[in-house]
Amino acid sequence: FGLGSGFSLYPRNVFAYYIDQDSLVRSPESFYRINGILQADINGDGKKEIMLSGQAAANVSPSLAKYHDYSNWIMVLDHKLEFLFKPIEIPGRTNFLFPMLIEKGEGKELKSIVLDKQNNGNAKIYSFNLGGQVTEIKEVGMKVGSFFNSYDRKGKLIIIFSNSLDGSSIYDYTSNKLKHFSKGYLGLVKHLDFEGDGSIETVAYNPLQGEIQVFRQGMKNPAGIELNNPIVNSFIVSTKESTTSPAQISLQIGQDHYLLNYGPNPAYYLNFLYFLLIYAGMIGFAVATRKAQQKQFQRRLDTEKKITELQLSLLKNQLDPHFTINAMNAILYLVSHNENEKAHENIKRFSRLYRALLLSADAPLRSLREELDFCRDYLELEKARFGDAFSFSIELAEGVDMEQQIPKMIIQTHAENAVKHGLSGKEKDGLLKINISPLPDGLQISITDNGVGRKQAAENKSGSTGKGLAIMKEFYNLYKKYYKKDISADIQDLFDEEGRPLGTRVIIRISRHEESI
Repeated sequence: FGLGSGFSLYPRNVFAYYIDQDSLVRSPESFYRINGILQADINGDGKKEIMLSGQAAANVSPSLAKYHDYSNWIMVLDHKLEFLFKPIEIPGRTNFLFPMLIEKGEGKELKSIVLDKQNNGNAKIYSFNLGGQVTEIKEVGMKVGSFFNSYDRKGKLIIIFSNSLDGSSIYDYTSNKLKHFSKGYLGLVKHLDFEGDGSIETVAYNPLQGEIQVFRQGMKNPAGIELNNPIVNSFIVSTKESTTSPAQISLQIGQDHYLLNYGPNPAYYLNFLYFLLIYAGMIGFAVATRKAQQKQFQRRLDTEKKITELQLSLLKNQLDPHFTINAMNAILYLVSHNENEKAHENIKRFSRLYRALLLSADAPLRSLREELDFCRDYLELEKARFGDAFSFSIELAEGVDMEQQIPKMIIQTHAENAVKHGLSGKEKDGLLKINISPLPDGLQISITDNGVGRKQAAENKSGSTGKGLAIMKEFYNLYKKYYKKDISADIQDLFDEEGRPLGTRVIIRISRHEESI
């Protein structure tokens, strides 16, 4: 047993009482504040060594004692209560130290977690060998209100750090960060096998919100319930031994007792049916939209002007299924990764896109404002599919008329081409810039990406058929033929000083269109 003695100087030691000899043995003189002891066979001699957890309480200064409490000390005692190695000093007043033993392959490794109260609760993980030499120091990149050990699904030790602001982070036994999740503060923790299957569940109580959460082994599949209890510093949990499902959990918090059922959710697999219905609904909506557009086209008057407009509308509508496939893939990616809120938001974006297509199905032109809104929704869908691979910006120069009529999808088509063949091959730091500035007789649109470049995209065989750009080229010719207005697109390959590709820039110049179609 260990005595920490609070503000007193004595005793601050570990003691062993030998019953058969009626004798008491004390550890070497130390003034380190002891908060707890952890016993484990560290050196494999069949006898348990003792690791001390403690606090730099700052009651005994370095001038009064060798092992003072102005610092923390990594202290390990053998079964005779002698130091296994010379204690290692970890400076820092008011800090806390917590030791642990790690099974590392066929060997073992000692670790100590130090909560640094002087630096707003940040924590450091110290690793040291059985000879008392520090082998690694890693800092946890978050404030720590609590931490605890658990095991992943393969039985390997993991460490979870948590606070009330940032949530929780999981580290492996080599001190590498595995995952961060913002699932509330995991303050008080217990570990039990609720279902009797050999898998250890973790029960975490958040005293700030009165919430209980249960995690499967490896901190997976959280299930929670709010109990609205007053703030308490402890709770008691046990499980009723039974072969029936669900398992029953007995929970004592303060003066309140709860009996909870814990087991698989029978309605969980209905989610897959729900997602299938969403997908079928989108396909049906796309098919219905196409049929509605075709009916509108058939009602147009058989005149030269109407024939030309019909040619333009049909030509533009060839892009719709080309885009629909990409948009659906972006949404299905979120659905397959259970990001339901993002999927819902992107379904709304998808609906807005098709609404815009329906409302402009019989017109080859629309306002710059409508085109930018359409393009912005499209790029947000693509960002959902490619994650952090790229970001985008849309910048307008002073004097740009947002109500000016421009060809429908002229910006979106080139933006789509930049994403699909330039930026999709990047893992991060991709950037798409859309700059719009006025010209004396029209508008200039610049679309720039820092992707892999056209040559590399062609070598990668990224799936480009050139259909979108071929359609746009034919559109430009028809536009000039009917409206007597010029429209051009200049595609430039960008390189650095050493000739390496930096991406692609498309510059589109459009003559102002006065007639309303």
